[in-house]
Amino acid sequence: MANRTLDVRPDALDYLTGLSLDFATMPALASWRPVDPRARRLALVRGVGVPDVTSHDGPAPLSEPMLAGLAGESIPFAFQVLGGFGGTQFSVGTWASSQADLAQLDQQQHIVTSLLDGLFAFVDRVPASPVDLGAFPLAGIAHGIPQHDAVADGPAPWDRLLRSMQGLRFGVLVLAEPIDPSTISRLRNVALDDVRAALVAEDARGPGPLAQLYASQVDAMLSSLTRALAIGGWRTAVYLLGDSASYWQLSAAWQAT
Repeated sequence: MANRTLDVRPDALDYLTGLSLDFATMPALASWRPVDPRARRLALVRGVGVPDVTSHDGPAPLSEPMLAGLAGESIPFAFQVLGGFGGTQFSVGTWASSQADLAQLDQQQHIVTSLLDGLFAFVDRVPASPVDLGAFPLAGIAHGIPQHDAVADGPAPWDRLLRSMQGLRFGVLVLAEPIDPSTISRLRNVALDDVRAALVAEDARGPGPLAQLYASQVDAMLSSLTRALAIGGWRTAVYLLGDSASYWQLSAAWQAT
């Protein structure tokens, strides 16, 4: 069987770095189906108890065990942050992806909150009703490659963002759905084949900076996909919401974190 060679183009690098999203090609607004409020569950987290939240400088986020457990049970996850003059509210929750999931919705939310309880020495939380985020006149989608930076000294990314948004009305909504392990495995195999093809092309035509950079980017993706097979992978959307006084500041603060 002949080896496949790969003609690496600059737009392939843009795709790997999360810079190729074309908002003009997104589905029409009318085709987006909102989740019925009755199919949502939310818990307002009023406080957590930890010895020192800035002392967690490990290689993985503090929330990783929670996300691994949710992914293992195929439970979608919602994380909502609302800021205003009275302070900032953090909420976690889930939703029913189909009519058949409604019967298990309360159990799903119980798993979400119980895993959250396991992360901290103490969690003060209460059930909350879904908030109408449509009241925000401006919104945007954050895109790119997420990265966890261990916090050794100084404020954590969320702390920096909240400090810069003091006194402003804004919202951040993160919606995440677990990816089936078979899909992750298939993506990993495609990435492996791409690396091999890029290296074959480099051997045939000599070293090329574009092929080398592409191979290094795909190699990083391979590491991420391999880890996702162990702890779960997610299809995630991040929405930034605000008004004329806060949205652009929120967008800048998000990119600065």
